Amino acid sequence: MEKTKDKTSVMVEARNKKPNCWSCRYFAISWHPSMPYACQLMGFKSKVLPCLEVEAVDSRPCQGFMGKLSLPSASVVSNPKTDMWLA
Repeated sequence: MEKTKDKTSVMVEARNKKPNCWSCRYFAISWHPSMPYACQLMGFKSKVLPCLEVEAVDSRPCQGFMGKLSLPSASVVSNPKTDMWLA
């Protein structure tokens, strides 16, 4: 029998999970070779992932993390007239 989680336990797990910059909408790659990562929300570049930098300075996980927006699968529609190869 499969055990289901209640809403409170799911929220606690989400709160305890550390944010990952690669999944954040504010994460960016900069053109600076010495500072390759950037946080657009907080406006800084870093040598390490911004979530690690924030945790080192604030001793708390990043409070500005927001997951990336995903496009609905129905919005990607193939058009045979424009998807054809030209010879």
